[in-house]
Amino acid sequence: ASFRMVGMGMDFKELDTQQALLSFRQTTRRAILLDWGGTLTPADTGFYDARDAEKYEVAESVLTTLRALCADPSNHVMILSGLGRDKVQKAFGSVPNLSFAVEHGFHYRIRNGPWEQLLPGVNTSWRDVAEAIVKVYTTRTNGSFMQKKGASIVWNHQHADPEFGAMQARELQYHLQGVLTAFPVAVRVGKGYVEACPNGINKGAMAERAVEIAQGGGGSDTPGGASPLDYVLCIGDDSSDELMFHALHSKFGVKPTDVELFTVTVGRKPSKAQAYLGDHTEVVELLKMLSSIGNSKSKRFASMGDLVTLNPNDPGAADAQGGGGGGRGGGVSGQRRPKSFMPKGSGASVDDAQIGRSSSPAGGRRYS
Repeated sequence: ASFRMVGMGMDFKELDTQQALLSFRQTTRRAILLDWGGTLTPADTGFYDARDAEKYEVAESVLTTLRALCADPSNHVMILSGLGRDKVQKAFGSVPNLSFAVEHGFHYRIRNGPWEQLLPGVNTSWRDVAEAIVKVYTTRTNGSFMQKKGASIVWNHQHADPEFGAMQARELQYHLQGVLTAFPVAVRVGKGYVEACPNGINKGAMAERAVEIAQGGGGSDTPGGASPLDYVLCIGDDSSDELMFHALHSKFGVKPTDVELFTVTVGRKPSKAQAYLGDHTEVVELLKMLSSIGNSKSKRFASMGDLVTLNPNDPGAADAQGGGGGGRGGGVSGQRRPKSFMPKGSGASVDDAQIGRSSSPAGGRRYS
């Protein structure tokens, strides 16, 4: 058997949100690629994805933030999910100009355009074989069921006995991989499911396609004209999102000089991403700051709520921050959790240029 070592490089650290915000402010063509579960909403702590049990509401505050980001024509925002089209549309359909990639990219829609396929005419001759095998495991595992998503076959054991279901999932994975060796098929395992799908259909391939479209490389509703992106932010939390990080690094490089690239995993864990954020609340706070900066460009001054950082040399900064304590590590480098960086009703304001004024390690502030 072969093994792949996954770890955290020496450069892997929590996201420098000040730099992410400053780069956003200074760029004009942006792509923002977001996973759903565990990224925009809490990660499930049970044995399966609760969104497969009709529990897929998204907080109105998240939808409001997405509306603000999508209202800026400089932004191309896409939600990438392994769930089906109906569920994703029901959850996010109220957000105009938001792009979708569902079933790991089998179907996608750019803004308000028509639905398209990532790989039209994909070979599905293997599905009868896979379906016959999956039916055997469905029969022997109480509470499990089979699903057909696009060109994929999914065995879902979310309602089965957790221990027995997980054991059967591993066995099914190896069984499918052995039988389908001659076919162009990938077998993936996720939280509560095993999925067989055609090669070339995954979040990594979809992320690369989304970037090409955002740059004017195709699609029935390509945003803007053909022009290179200068800002790409990609955030996800699980193994399928690692394919996005890998694809973007392969396309642009890990530390590109011609585009501001931020690949971010949710939670501090082994990942191909450049950096991490603690949980979904920090992701949402970051997106709120990005949308606020976009909305404040037409204003002479930005409110304190528009900024994630303050100049530590500003006498008013300490007062606004409650003495500079707060958050993880107290006063060490000013690191705090996002909920405490800005007290409501402070009434203070700073010039937009202060985002980048404290760029030194001692002056920078970021949340973890």
